[in-house]
Amino acid sequence: MAAHIPPSIRAVYSPNMVRDFEAWLTEIIHEEVRRRVDDVSISPWMTADEAARWLGCKRRRIDDLCSQGRITRHHDGRRLLLRRSEIEQLVLEEVR
Repeated sequence: MAAHIPPSIRAVYSPNMVRDFEAWLTEIIHEEVRRRVDDVSISPWMTADEAARWLGCKRRRIDDLCSQGRITRHHDGRRLLLRRSEIEQLVLEEVR
């Protein structure tokens, strides 16, 4: 994951500090995903707008992920639905 750390940060902090920070941040992200998965009151579906808010991105990014085949589209009439588990898996893949 060090490739995602800007060179300016790597120049200031030791490799051990960067690794420790990455491990800490990855654990926080995994814990948040686990917390959301464990909340049984959450629907297994989300709209594209909900997914965008949850991921902190624009709706266009969700459409792009669907077009790339990284998220499967499901329709309920005109409404686009996404499996929450696919969105959560996408987050976990991004932090690895």
